[in-house]
Amino acid sequence: MKLRERLRTLASIARAKRALRLAPGGRPSLAAQAHDLSPQDFGRMDDPALAAVWLGHATVLVHLGGKWVLIDPVFSKRVGPRIGPVIQFGPRRLFDSPVEIHELPPIDFILISHAHFDHLDARSLEVLKSRKTSVITALRTRSLIPRGYRQVVELGWDQSLTIDDLTFRAVEPRHWGARWYVDRHRGYNSYLVSSPTISCLLAADTAHTRTYDRLADEVPDLALGVFGIGAYDPWTHQHATPEEAWDMFAVSGARCMMPMHHSTFILSNEPIDEPLRRLYAAAGPEQAHRIVGVEPGEVWTSDGTQSPDATTTNAAAQPRE
Repeated sequence: MKLRERLRTLASIARAKRALRLAPGGRPSLAAQAHDLSPQDFGRMDDPALAAVWLGHATVLVHLGGKWVLIDPVFSKRVGPRIGPVIQFGPRRLFDSPVEIHELPPIDFILISHAHFDHLDARSLEVLKSRKTSVITALRTRSLIPRGYRQVVELGWDQSLTIDDLTFRAVEPRHWGARWYVDRHRGYNSYLVSSPTISCLLAADTAHTRTYDRLADEVPDLALGVFGIGAYDPWTHQHATPEEAWDMFAVSGARCMMPMHHSTFILSNEPIDEPLRRLYAAAGPEQAHRIVGVEPGEVWTSDGTQSPDATTTNAAAQPRE
């Protein structure tokens, strides 16, 4: 029985890798079209009011207000429990990050949404630790963050923190925060990050919720919403479907949507290419241009530019004057 399950897993991984070579419409994408990030890309992200790039799964690098913000950094080859420095369990990464962890620009802030292994990767956090980097995390997760950072701040829902002209506000998603099933006391957050002129929403893991509806009135300069679109089968009570993610984005008032939490690890039963296909179908041909940064390493900026060799078209999202 164990051999049969192993063979089934290997077959699933092979199918996933084949599916990763094609995006909606049959165009090459994801692993086949990953954009390796260079110092020139990071330099180009310096200029606009807001820039963002998806690095795989839930890891997104944002440049806002002159600061580098890294969300849920996961650079390990697997996500799951680790025994010692070598042995790690859990799903294997299907494509490499478009940038090595040591090649990142100096990170000013790390945001941790919750304690699940595919969002809080202790090994990545150990490598990233710096006395110049602040970590903002959910309630009752501070003990999971390695020592060596400038500061570690826990935020509860609707609590805010302003550092260096950036304001971080924790927003309530519909999810859960346990790392080991028994520690369900741990918190879980979405984050709204704002400079004086522009904002972005980092929804992290969430099922369908009406929490983000109010942002359309409260945050008129919301340029980007980053929403998860995968791992919904059979867990729609914890992860939104692509249609639900599009609905939450549409009512939030954000101008562009960057999808994440898909195509990187096999965590659920839906085909690996299904989330993106369903998202494009939900958006429809008239709104599909608002979906940005779908390929790993594809830089999106608020002035409407993108990676020079990207195959998608990004909508411009201008900061408030």
